[in-house]
Amino acid sequence: LVGDFNQSLVTNQFRTYHPGFEVAYEGQFSGRMGWYSDPLGDIGGLTWGLGINVRSLVIDFGSIPQARDAGLDNVKKITLGFRF
Repeated sequence: LVGDFNQSLVTNQFRTYHPGFEVAYEGQFSGRMGWYSDPLGDIGGLTWGLGINVRSLVIDFGSIPQARDAGLDNVKKITLGFRF
């Protein structure tokens, strides 16, 4: 269970909230769900992701919402990593 709150030091209007959780199985597969809220940018919605760890190789996929009136699909992110 995790949470993140960001507050701008320049203006009180910029705040983002990100609660969520992650479930892992055998340290090899993981699933994540959360919520992204940015009232100033009119962004809010469900976030989710999947991860696979094979030996030292890590592959992650995530989906993050866009602005409500932008007419765009969620941002999709793929990460490929290597652990030393």
